[in-house]
Amino acid sequence: MCMCVGGESRPQCVICGDILSNEALKTAKLRRHLRSLHAESIDKAVEYFEMKRDCLLKQKKTIQTVSTVQEKALRASYWVAIRIGKNKKPHTIAETLLMPAAIDMCHVRGRSC
Repeated sequence: MCMCVGGESRPQCVICGDILSNEALKTAKLRRHLRSLHAESIDKAVEYFEMKRDCLLKQKKTIQTVSTVQEKALRASYWVAIRIGKNKKPHTIAETLLMPAAIDMCHVRGRSC
């Protein structure tokens, strides 16, 4: 399986998640990685590795989704802090009024923050 790192595609082990070098894609080096680090998986069928690959892809999608939502929330929090600062209001207004209101808005939309 390949993973994008720094704008380039790199091979990744589906069992341990290690990012491998392109040199490690040689058959002998892949076998050595499997033997030395995953000896219990040597006799597994191809379907096992395909299942591991699918599981890893699902995990990556979940992580990307969660981190995107958190990034948007962080950006929104930043803009709220700027507005509070520009209006010369105390920072406690965000803690006492805006944060509970934002949490209520998230719950109304159907997502929990």
